[in-house]
Amino acid sequence: MVMTMTSSELGNMVMIMTSSELGNMVMIMTSSELGNMVMIMTSYAIRYMVMTMTSPELGNMVMTMTSPELGNMDMTMTSSELSNMVITMTSELSNIVMTMTSSELGNIIMTMPSYAKGNMIMTMTSSELGNIIMTMTSYA
Repeated sequence: MVMTMTSSELGNMVMIMTSSELGNMVMIMTSSELGNMVMIMTSYAIRYMVMTMTSPELGNMVMTMTSPELGNMDMTMTSSELSNMVITMTSELSNIVMTMTSSELGNIIMTMPSYAKGNMIMTMTSSELGNIIMTMTSYA
């Protein structure tokens, strides 16, 4: 699944992804200069997952993921320049490790291995946060 979003100053973004493995997935990202970001993911396989990212200048980032199948997962990421971050989330099913690698917000790679859902890789590529390309790959 490949999505391309173009937004001026990251106002409002709506993405709709269609996949035979995940079904339909709707992601809604609302951002005010990346102050608050809300991602809502809905699919037939995952039901729904809510990711809330709150960040003052992306220094400290708090992500809350809620899913009826995965349970509640809270992550807190602290990074001075978003260089490398590794987060371990404990859910009812298994441990999920999310790795975010960034080079001055140029490329952000989010990898989520899950024993129950396979691997999900989210790649965010940005050119000064103007255009964002998100690629999600799932191996069932």
